[in-house]
Amino acid sequence: MRLAAYVAHTTDVDEMLEAMTPQQFAEWQAFDSLEPIGDRGTHDILAMIGCLISGYMQATDERGDDIGPYHFTHWREKPKKHNAGARQLSAMLQTMGARKSG
Repeated sequence: MRLAAYVAHTTDVDEMLEAMTPQQFAEWQAFDSLEPIGDRGTHDILAMIGCLISGYMQATDERGDDIGPYHFTHWREKPKKHNAGARQLSAMLQTMGARKSG
Protein backbone atom coordinates (compact mmCIF):
# COMPACT_ATOMS: atom_id res chain seq x y z
CA MET A 1 0.00 0.00 0.00
CA ARG A 2 2.77 2.45 0.92
CA LEU A 3 4.51 1.83 -2.41
CA ALA A 4 1.28 2.17 -4.40
CA ALA A 5 0.46 5.47 -2.72
CA TYR A 6 4.03 6.73 -3.18
CA VAL A 7 4.65 5.61 -6.77
CA ALA A 8 1.27 5.47 -8.47
CA HIS A 9 -0.65 7.79 -6.13
CA THR A 10 -3.29 5.09 -5.78
CA THR A 11 -4.33 2.44 -3.29
CA ASP A 12 -4.92 -0.15 -6.03
CA VAL A 13 -1.93 -2.39 -5.41
CA ASP A 14 -2.90 -4.91 -8.12
CA GLU A 15 -2.97 -2.18 -10.78
CA MET A 16 0.45 -0.93 -9.69
CA LEU A 17 1.96 -4.43 -9.69
CA GLU A 18 0.59 -5.18 -13.17
CA ALA A 19 2.35 -2.10 -14.52
CA MET A 20 5.64 -2.93 -12.76
CA THR A 21 8.26 -5.48 -13.83
CA PRO A 22 9.77 -7.85 -11.23
CA GLN A 23 13.07 -5.98 -11.59
CA GLN A 24 11.39 -2.64 -10.87
CA PHE A 25 9.69 -4.12 -7.82
CA ALA A 26 13.04 -5.47 -6.54
CA GLU A 27 14.59 -2.03 -7.04
CA TRP A 28 11.79 -0.42 -5.02
CA GLN A 29 12.29 -3.00 -2.26
CA ALA A 30 16.00 -2.14 -2.16
CA PHE A 31 15.19 1.58 -2.09
CA ASP A 32 12.68 1.05 0.72
CA SER A 33 15.26 -0.79 2.82
CA LEU A 34 17.66 2.18 2.53
CA GLU A 35 15.18 5.04 2.59
CA PRO A 36 11.80 3.95 3.97
CA ILE A 37 8.75 4.93 1.95
CA GLY A 38 5.98 6.69 3.84
CA ASP A 39 5.83 7.10 7.59
CA ARG A 40 8.06 4.14 8.42
CA GLY A 41 11.15 6.37 8.44
CA THR A 42 9.54 8.52 11.13
CA HIS A 43 8.68 5.38 13.11
CA ASP A 44 12.31 4.23 12.86
CA ILE A 45 13.54 7.56 14.23
CA LEU A 46 11.02 7.44 17.07
CA ALA A 47 12.12 3.86 17.86
CA MET A 48 15.72 5.04 18.09
CA ILE A 49 14.70 7.84 20.45
CA GLY A 50 12.80 5.28 22.52
CA CYS A 51 15.97 3.16 22.69
CA LEU A 52 18.02 6.13 23.86
CA ILE A 53 15.52 6.99 26.59
CA SER A 54 15.26 3.32 27.64
CA GLY A 55 19.05 3.08 27.80
CA TYR A 56 19.28 6.24 29.87
CA MET A 57 16.71 4.80 32.28
CA GLN A 58 18.57 1.43 32.25
CA ALA A 59 15.38 -0.34 31.16
CA THR A 60 15.49 -3.94 29.97
CA ASP A 61 12.99 -6.34 28.47
CA GLU A 62 11.53 -9.39 30.24
CA ARG A 63 14.74 -11.39 29.55
CA GLY A 64 17.04 -8.67 30.86
CA ASP A 65 18.24 -7.60 27.39
CA ASP A 66 18.69 -3.95 26.46
CA ILE A 67 15.74 -2.37 24.68
CA GLY A 68 16.20 -2.28 20.89
CA PRO A 69 14.30 -0.75 17.95
CA TYR A 70 12.45 -4.05 17.46
CA HIS A 71 10.70 -3.42 20.79
CA PHE A 72 9.00 -0.35 19.29
CA THR A 73 8.38 -1.42 15.67
CA HIS A 74 6.44 -4.57 14.81
CA TRP A 75 8.18 -5.05 11.44
CA ARG A 76 11.68 -5.34 12.92
CA GLU A 77 12.96 -8.70 14.06
CA LYS A 78 15.32 -9.09 16.96
CA PRO A 79 18.83 -9.49 15.55
CA LYS A 80 20.23 -13.02 15.87
CA LYS A 81 23.67 -11.68 16.65
CA HIS A 82 23.91 -9.80 19.92
CA ASN A 83 24.66 -6.16 19.21
CA ALA A 84 26.11 -3.76 21.74
CA GLY A 85 23.37 -2.32 23.94
CA ALA A 86 22.99 1.29 25.02
CA ARG A 87 25.00 0.75 28.22
CA GLN A 88 27.85 -0.94 26.36
CA LEU A 89 27.94 1.84 23.76
CA SER A 90 27.89 4.49 26.49
CA ALA A 91 30.82 2.79 28.28
CA MET A 92 32.79 2.56 25.03
CA LEU A 93 32.20 6.27 24.29
CA GLN A 94 33.25 7.25 27.82
CA THR A 95 36.45 5.17 27.44
CA MET A 96 37.21 6.83 24.10
CA GLY A 97 36.58 10.28 25.61
CA ALA A 98 38.87 9.52 28.55
CA ARG A 99 41.65 8.46 26.17
CA LYS A 100 41.34 11.67 24.15
CA SER A 101 41.33 13.96 27.17
CA GLY A 102 43.89 12.06 29.17
